[in-house]
Amino acid sequence: MIEAPFLKRLSFRNKLLFSYIVLISIPITISSIYFFNKVITSVSRNSMEIVGQRLSQEESGLQNQLNQLEQAARFFDTNPIFNKYFDNNYYNDIERIVITNNYIIPLISWQASMNNNINSIRFLTDDDNIPEGEFIEWNNRHPADLWFDPMRRAVENNGLFWENIHQPRKYHYQKPGTLPQVYSMFTKLQGFSSQTPTFLEIEINPDYLFNTINLQPIGRTGYIVVTDRQKSIISGPESKRSGNVLKTAKLLARIRLNEHTERVTVNHITYVAAVKKINKLDTYLIGIVPLNEILEPLVRTRNIFIGIISAGLILLSVLAYLIAGFLLRRVKRILEAVRKIQQGDFLIRLPAAGGDEIDELADDINLMADKINELFNQVYKAEIAQKEAIINALQMQINPHFIFNTLETLKMMAEIRDEEELSEGLTALGNLIRYNTSIGSKFVTICREIENVRDYLKIQNLLLNNRLQVDFQIDETLYEWSMPNLVIQPLVENCIIHGYKDREDRITILIAIAERHNDIVIHIRDYGKGIPADRLKQIREVLNENIAEQIPGTNQKGIGLANVNKRLKLYFGMDYGLVIANGPDCGTKVSVRIPIT
Repeated sequence: MIEAPFLKRLSFRNKLLFSYIVLISIPITISSIYFFNKVITSVSRNSMEIVGQRLSQEESGLQNQLNQLEQAARFFDTNPIFNKYFDNNYYNDIERIVITNNYIIPLISWQASMNNNINSIRFLTDDDNIPEGEFIEWNNRHPADLWFDPMRRAVENNGLFWENIHQPRKYHYQKPGTLPQVYSMFTKLQGFSSQTPTFLEIEINPDYLFNTINLQPIGRTGYIVVTDRQKSIISGPESKRSGNVLKTAKLLARIRLNEHTERVTVNHITYVAAVKKINKLDTYLIGIVPLNEILEPLVRTRNIFIGIISAGLILLSVLAYLIAGFLLRRVKRILEAVRKIQQGDFLIRLPAAGGDEIDELADDINLMADKINELFNQVYKAEIAQKEAIINALQMQINPHFIFNTLETLKMMAEIRDEEELSEGLTALGNLIRYNTSIGSKFVTICREIENVRDYLKIQNLLLNNRLQVDFQIDETLYEWSMPNLVIQPLVENCIIHGYKDREDRITILIAIAERHNDIVIHIRDYGKGIPADRLKQIREVLNENIAEQIPGTNQKGIGLANVNKRLKLYFGMDYGLVIANGPDCGTKVSVRIPIT
């Protein structure tokens, strides 16, 4: 590792302090920047959502006003007086004049006065017999006008037609107006005659329609602009805020007219702009708020945040300095102890009351001193232990040799007295002892394991007065395959001891060995009394937990099921071992599965 020259000249204490400061400052700085950016992003997103929510509120208010205008149109559409008035089958000329003065004009004036958004109300009729006036116009005056045919088709198809913002039209008997532009809503009266249709036009004053939008600003200086599809301003704050016209025009040139929220920069100033479309009017509400107004609350927070981080770093540096001094005092004590050990003082001991790494190091040094102190006697003790091991090994060879000689003498005496059964039993016992005391033979052939089982059965038959009958069903092609020793005999012993406990009848055991799916499967089954369900569950739990403890209730002197199962899993893995179950009618069945080796 390359180390800077100035670091080499620093003491270990200062190096440790410098490392603490670097390690502490890096995550704190990164996490602080991340957290601060998260806060800015969250506040900015929330502020943008506030702009969108304000536009949604304004859209809801406009929709209510448009619904009121449509209700006014339905008032005329469903009024029987108006439907009869524009039908030639009901009134003559004199009656129509009376109806006009007494009903038509007052109702139109009343409805217009009820809704400030209405600039004018007009009926466009195909019936030339109805006299024209301020509120009535013949359709034959407008066949060449570009707006007339699209309006007529839209009303015929949809029943209601909203015309985009446009200049007020000059009708024949209409008084000159002052509005530069209006909206128009058209509907068709549901008269009794379809030959002379009449259309209702309600002109809407945009100034009244949008007059409440900027009564309350968005934030401190934010505002809402109403534009058409060409981004021409219909309503905005220009009349109240001088100098906004040029700025708003530049902003609108950069804003996309789809419902979204975005950031727009004009003259190095960033604004948050949100767009909401009024579908009926084909008009757009655009909310504009300077971004610095949104982020103003964060400036103070940022300064406080930086101050807290700086104070925290200073405090942590002081703490790191003090901690480094404390740790180095303990390290210096360890160095002094090591020097004394080098000088031959092996009885030195360091205090280690805590549990940290330095205390562990002190414990290790104490242990090292003890070990060094013991090394002087270790060679002598090792030589003594080695001699004792040799003597014990020789003794282990002598003891079985004496036992085998004794068994051979007893066998010869039995043969001399013609006691063949006893002679065979002694031979089997000798073979059994040799098999169990053989050194280094962990694996044997299946044939050798079965021979050991047969020797064991001969001895058991002597004890049981030949009541033991064992049926071997073994595939002879498997005899030369290897398996761990002392697997089958302990399982057969369990069958005799537990399966036929307290019974005097014949003992029948089945031993079957076969190949299944590249594995050797060994079944040992007895036809005794079986195992109670709760006891069987307990045995299975011990086997599944893969422990070699004695199963409660079994012979404490035997190897036991758990021991055999543990050895098999250690040899071959967790997929192999014992499976124990009760037979279908009676008795117990133990299955052993080992790989072919």
